[in-house]
Amino acid sequence: MKKKFSLFIYISLAFLIVALAKSDYLFLPVIFSIKSLSLSILALAASFFMFALRWKLFLDYSGNPVSYKSAVVSIGLSVFGRYIPGKVMLIVGQALYFKDKYGYSVKRITALATHNQLLELWVGLTLGSLPFLFISQKVIHPLLIVLFILLLSLAVFTRVFHQPFNYLISKFLKRQIIIPQLDFLSVVKVIPVTVVELLLKAAGFYFLLEATHVENFPLVVGLFFLLAQILGIMAIVAPGGIGVREGFIVAFLALVGVELKDSVAISVVSRLWYLSVESFFFIFAAVLKNFDNKTLKQQIPLEEVQTSI
Repeated sequence: MKKKFSLFIYISLAFLIVALAKSDYLFLPVIFSIKSLSLSILALAASFFMFALRWKLFLDYSGNPVSYKSAVVSIGLSVFGRYIPGKVMLIVGQALYFKDKYGYSVKRITALATHNQLLELWVGLTLGSLPFLFISQKVIHPLLIVLFILLLSLAVFTRVFHQPFNYLISKFLKRQIIIPQLDFLSVVKVIPVTVVELLLKAAGFYFLLEATHVENFPLVVGLFFLLAQILGIMAIVAPGGIGVREGFIVAFLALVGVELKDSVAISVVSRLWYLSVESFFFIFAAVLKNFDNKTLKQQIPLEEVQTSI
């Protein structure tokens, strides 16, 4: 199983390199504010650590307790799995790690990781829809936004609306899609952490705009980034939402009056920004895992080592 997890890491890195080679994301933008850039990186990095806390709490409340360190390692080493086509390898990578670490069932952890991501999608879509209530261009009526959030919540948490929701999604995508149902009481304790995590991402994107552009942007733009990311995750084509998320960012920025050339530049910079923090989190998790392995070896009694030899 350890070989499978290591193979997963190598494959995810390979797909990441291929994705970058096909894209034009690797360039250095002009920075107008080092302070804002620092805040954007710190906020995004903090959101990753909040993600690990959400994952730990989700597993703890589901009867599969893990340490926070293990949650960080499982997410960090699996973070590039999102670039593998199919969008499930990020979840599978997390499950493989906990199989090695705790002996938990891969099927069980995969199911929990799917539920955990569904929680993120629900919170992200809810928060990401809020800007439409405040922007001057009312492209969507506020009542429709409220109705959408209500129906989405009912579809995620109630049996009556959940089954028709799966049916409509399957019809729309022309393939069988089964989205799991969440029990509100089982996830209610994790919702506040999820909200803080996603708001940190939104704040990071807002500070990124301040760092790379001289004009002022409305605060709601940060929430638009959440919506773009969630829609990118949900996209069936394009591994990891590469290009999809950026397309939504361009469209949403147009709603607040950003010119096309500027919005395209912002979307490309956001990819580099996000990838940089992902890389930091991956390296941090790898060092943490290696340090943990060395600690375990040092704790093995000498007699046990001699016996095993």
